[in-house]
Amino acid sequence: LTHSSLEIPSFISSSKRIYNISELRDCFFDHYIPENIKKKSFDSSKSVSWNGFVLAIGGANGEYTMHLSEPFQMGTKHQIKSSSKLLGGSGLNVSLRLLHASIPTLPILTVGNDELGKETRKEILEAAINTKKSSKIKTFMSPKNFFVPDLDTPRSNIIVDLYDRGIIKEDAKGTNNFTSHLMDRVENLLEGTSLNISALTIGHIRADSPDINPENPGCCTKYIIEKFRERCHILANLGNSQIVMGYDFWKDEIEAIDILQLHIEEMKVLFASNNKELKLTEIIDILIEKKISAIVTLDEFGAVCTFEDAGDRIIIAPPFELGNIVDPTGAGDAFAAGLIATLAQSPTISFSNLYSAVDDARFWAAKAC
Repeated sequence: LTHSSLEIPSFISSSKRIYNISELRDCFFDHYIPENIKKKSFDSSKSVSWNGFVLAIGGANGEYTMHLSEPFQMGTKHQIKSSSKLLGGSGLNVSLRLLHASIPTLPILTVGNDELGKETRKEILEAAINTKKSSKIKTFMSPKNFFVPDLDTPRSNIIVDLYDRGIIKEDAKGTNNFTSHLMDRVENLLEGTSLNISALTIGHIRADSPDINPENPGCCTKYIIEKFRERCHILANLGNSQIVMGYDFWKDEIEAIDILQLHIEEMKVLFASNNKELKLTEIIDILIEKKISAIVTLDEFGAVCTFEDAGDRIIIAPPFELGNIVDPTGAGDAFAAGLIATLAQSPTISFSNLYSAVDDARFWAAKAC
């Protein structure tokens, strides 16, 4: 794949050249994806048979999105094509996707008792009406239980241009209060209620950051995994505040969870070594060598998955031909929700049902886009 203005050495100048991503995608899609996969449809409105609850822990924030009609350049004035205020964050995104699929979900999120926090709670409760256990979810989310004491709900600003998007996040006041709030909620859930947890999803937890908690970084995620290991399926879709500590820091936790899902750039940070930029093939080799069940998301190229006891067999989840993309924001969280929705219906996770779960999760991500 080369730029059209790049001079190619004579000894390879006659080789097949591809000048843009869409041409590469079309070539791959037309020649390597079976017809039954290309034409497969998915009914996102069908209800899923579900016995327990999904516990969704992670971030929630207000998102202020600005759409530019030109590439963003620092120091230059830009005209905004459109702007919008939405609610987002890994924990909230996963919770809403699951609830809208009629899957009972209990969220523990970084929200305070402010305007954004109240909007977040209202949206979750409205989505929970789709489930058969809405009354228990409402009790779990009572204002006293749901809001983190003395926390300002975080805000982020998203700049979307023709080619990319950038996210500018604010450090919310009281973020460090989430740690004790989380532990209180989990202890109450495990000891004071009879709610059956079938699956756990862990998203971005800002309170894990060494900047927020220099004396005990990562304590929230480590605590959650220790409490739920071997109790239910665990999917970790960690954020930068967590992965910046590196693989050696998280080695024991990664061994204890069922699936690790990260974007390719996040995988590079997790396994960074001697400032070397790892390639996708090198990351896959590391995951196979360490027997980690993992999903590497690749934006418009889909995803690649490894499984702990599958040897060098991998799952390639191809992308879809989508003609009406609105915004890819939250697609990774939708993928995680679709994955856990399928996996948690089985008491064990095998290479075969991971394959099926990944196939379903692609539709959830495509719908988000």
